[in-house]
Amino acid sequence: MLVLWLIPPIDVYAPAIWSKMSPATAVMLLLATCSLALSAPKRSVQALQASSALALAVLAVGVGALGIYATGMEPPEARWLQLPAPQTTTCFVLIGLGASLINRTRGTWSRVADLSVVILIGFVLFLFAGYVFRVDAFVGISPSNVTSPQTLLCIALLAFVISARRAQEGSILAVLIGSGIGSHITRVVLPAIIVMPFAVFGLIAYLERAHLSGKLRTRDSGTS
Repeated sequence: MLVLWLIPPIDVYAPAIWSKMSPATAVMLLLATCSLALSAPKRSVQALQASSALALAVLAVGVGALGIYATGMEPPEARWLQLPAPQTTTCFVLIGLGASLINRTRGTWSRVADLSVVILIGFVLFLFAGYVFRVDAFVGISPSNVTSPQTLLCIALLAFVISARRAQEGSILAVLIGSGIGSHITRVVLPAIIVMPFAVFGLIAYLERAHLSGKLRTRDSGTS
């Protein structure tokens, strides 16, 4: 995505929807990815320090952008400084917080890391629901300032990596990879719990559209 901004002629050949990812979003996603790569097991102390610095940078940018939206300040007009949508910046705050605390195994900060990951996963599902049910207010504040599908995909992948790493650290998310009966039940039931609301509301929306279409056809037949 950054290549499209750095070399404008290439942008002509890219899908139109790609332009919805701002340069700031692409940079933050890159920093978050580098942070997670540097915090992998068996990394050096220097790598872990760099990982924390990158994660804190993502967190700081997310908090700063949310602060601009909350106070009603005018965002920068420069193309390279275009602010991501509030939904995207919220995800960056949660990603930055989770990535900066990803190796904490006990204490208050470990629980904060787990909580941020759980909220991040919930927020990803919320954004996904916005696209599934076509609720524009869920994914952005205007047609030109949204959490684009490719941004959502990248955020979802980062959320998966962070949650998997937290589970490996023995946090409360470890129930997802454990070998006990409770972990097995969780792995079976959790996907159904996640999919069920989408299936139910999708069916309701389909029935409503079918009912409305039937009414329109009946009215047109009566008129003719």
